[in-house]
Order: sequence, then C-alpha cells, then structure tokens
Amino acid sequence: MPFVRFLILAVCINSFCGSFMGSSIFIAIPAISSDFHVPPEYISAVINAYVIAVTAFLVPTIAIVQRIGHKRGFVVGSVVSAITSVLIALSPNFYTLIAFRTLQGLSNAFIFSTTYALLIDNIDSKSKGSAIGMTTACVYAGISCAPFLGGFLTDTIGWWSMFIISACGNFSAALLCRNIPTDNPEPHKLAYLKGILSLIGFVTFFTGLSMFINNHDGLYLLAAGIVLLTFYVYRELTSKNPLLKLSVVLENRILNGSLLSSMFHYLSTFAITMLLSMHLQLINGYTASMAGIILVIQPVVQCLVSPFAGKAADRFSPHMISFIGLVISGSSLCILSFIEPKTPFYMIALAQFLSGLGFGLFSAPNSTIIMSSVPREYYAMGSGLQALVRNSGMAFCMAMVTSVLFYAINSEEGTTLYIRELSAAMQIIFTFSAILTLISALFLLRSFRAIKQKP
Repeated sequence: MPFVRFLILAVCINSFCGSFMGSSIFIAIPAISSDFHVPPEYISAVINAYVIAVTAFLVPTIAIVQRIGHKRGFVVGSVVSAITSVLIALSPNFYTLIAFRTLQGLSNAFIFSTTYALLIDNIDSKSKGSAIGMTTACVYAGISCAPFLGGFLTDTIGWWSMFIISACGNFSAALLCRNIPTDNPEPHKLAYLKGILSLIGFVTFFTGLSMFINNHDGLYLLAAGIVLLTFYVYRELTSKNPLLKLSVVLENRILNGSLLSSMFHYLSTFAITMLLSMHLQLINGYTASMAGIILVIQPVVQCLVSPFAGKAADRFSPHMISFIGLVISGSSLCILSFIEPKTPFYMIALAQFLSGLGFGLFSAPNSTIIMSSVPREYYAMGSGLQALVRNSGMAFCMAMVTSVLFYAINSEEGTTLYIRELSAAMQIIFTFSAILTLISALFLLRSFRAIKQKP
C-alpha cells in the first residue's frame, strides 16, 4: 500500500507541529506580553484557553468523526488548525489571540481523535506498534526542538513566525492525505444536546480546576462541572441514542485499565520539567538558556526510545514493555524525591535520563494496547480518549503542584527560607508522584489480567 508512507508522514508532521507549538509558546511568553502590552501572568490565559478547548471538544469531535470518517476528520482538523495558526499570527489584540487559540484547540481535537484511528485503520497489524512509536517519537522531537527553535524564531523573526511554520506543517499534512482511502462509516444520528452538555461540563470543570487555588469562584465552577459531567455520564449510560458508547469503555477492562494507567502516568510525570526548571534557576542559579539545555535530556531520550518501544510492542507483550517503563519512571521520581539545594548535577541528569527512558517505553506500547482493544468502529473513540486522559492527567497534575507550592511557600523569593520551602515542596510533590506511578502500574496490571482472563 504506497499511500501508507504518506499517511505516516502526515500524522508525524501534525504530531511534531502540535507538540512544538504546545512547548515553544512558553518560550514566547515575554515577547507576546510585550507585543500586546499585557502582564506576563496574563499569557497563561492563552495556554489555558487552548488546553481547555482541546479537552472540552474531544467528546463531541469523537462523535462527529465516527459519523464523517477518520480521514475527513483528520483533514478538517489539519486545515482548520492551519487557518487558525495564521489568524493567531495576525491577531490585532490580546482578546482575538485568545479566541483564535481556542479555535485551534477545537481543530486539534479533531486531529487527536483521528491520529491513531487512521494509523490502525490503514496499517498492517504487524506494523501498527512501529507506526505508533514513530508518531510518539515525533511528539517528543517537537518538545525537544521547542526551546532552541522556538527561542531562535522568537528572537530573530518574532513569536508569530512559529505559528506560520505550524500552519505550513498542518496544511502539508492535509495535502498528504489526498491518496489515502476515504472510510465510509455507517451514518447515525448525532445527540447534539448531549454534546453541548459534555462541552459545558468539561469547560466548567477544567476552568474551575485551573483557578480554584487563587479564586474561590473556581470551587463553584469545579463543583458545577462535576455535577454536569455526572449528569452527562448518567444520560449516556441510560440513553438509547448515546453520543458515545461509554458502556464500551466501562465493560472493556483492557481499555479502561490502560486509559487510567495513562492518566495517572501523566499526572505523576507532567510537572517534572517545570519543577526542575525552578530548581535549576531559582535554587542553583542557572540561566534560563543553561537550564533549557539540561532539561532537553528527557525529551531527547523519549524521542530516541519511542520508535524502538513501538517496534518491540509488535513482537513482544506491550503490557510488559509499558510496565518496565513505569518502573523506570518511578525510579526517576524516587531519585527526585530526595532533591535538595546541594543535589549534584549528575543526579538530576540521571533522573532526566530515566524519566525519558521510562516515558519512551511506556507511551507507544500503551497506545498500542488501547487501540488494539477496541473494534474498528470505535477507533476514533480510542484515539480521542487517549488525548482526553492525557490532558486530564496534565490538568490534575498542575492543580496538585499549584496547591502544594501555594500552601508550602510563605517566604519572599530569593531568601534562604524561600529556597528551603521550595525544596521541601518539591520533595513532597515528587514523593507523591512516585506513589501515583505505582497506582498507574496497578491499573496496567489490571488491564493485563483482563487479557489473561479472556476466553
């Protein structure tokens, strides 16, 4: 099948562009702040708007993709993402920037809900692990390039140039899909009201989660989101025309075990880079550029390991490979749980290496488990749910980190007491994260036992 190469290339381009933009925008915060004359802390609204939009729109887009087909959903997402990237680059003010970034979140929800579905639907079963591994490697390649390429583009051309490059990549991915066969799913009625209910529920929940530490109104939003999402799940499980067949997820122990394992893994590891950046700069006194060079160890190792892990998942048990990855990730967190101002550089580098190795071994094989556990008509759901649990894990992780730092640090920045409090807070976070990795491993073992018990 000659079109397979074009398909893998298209998916890899979108995977690289998505992760590159998600990481490089952090580098551009000062430049965006200066251009729009807003305080740097306000730029977090641009980041939160995208993350919340992606997460909130995933459930409706999964349902739409199941109706229009994987290829059409992927192309629509790629084209709209390219258009919104250009609009972001041309934004006349800060508010339109947030609006266009929200639209980009919607378009990327289409991409996330079709990426793995397209691969599994068109690639031989003996090679699907390798394809997923290559896609995962491109995600980490984007993260690895972000500090250097994003910083270079911001300094030499402007922050907007990153979005123009991303637009070119998304548009190229859409063009590469021309020769890919169009899948024609069976038409079914869309439950629009349930889609709106899930959308409002996720927006309310994650908005409340992002602001409840500093604003008591966030608690009300969080509670309202929980109520709305609970009602949505109830309606889905009791409806004759569900938006998504959640019963498939609840009854499939292989699927729900691997999804929960993924969520807890992201919950335990997502903040490593941010916390080590704070340690290197605020405690050890490294410059931002030097800290960036040190912190690139983890994504580079992930990028190098993921293709081999995906290929190994085609030959050996993906559960075993993922479990080994979790053990290694947990060991890196155990090392970091003893971090203090005098921790030698080689220990931080070792923890970074182990974290990258563990993440690389876990991600691609676990994605293979998830996509192999669902029937073809639910590929979009399997692909989209991976993105949903990933973003949820990240959001919960940031809420946990923000809470610990908010309540543990009471001193003025730069003082000796501040350094002690920050170091103690990091030890608490890394220790708790190591425990969360254990929970992730237990869910993965639950998924493995479900395979053994299948008749």
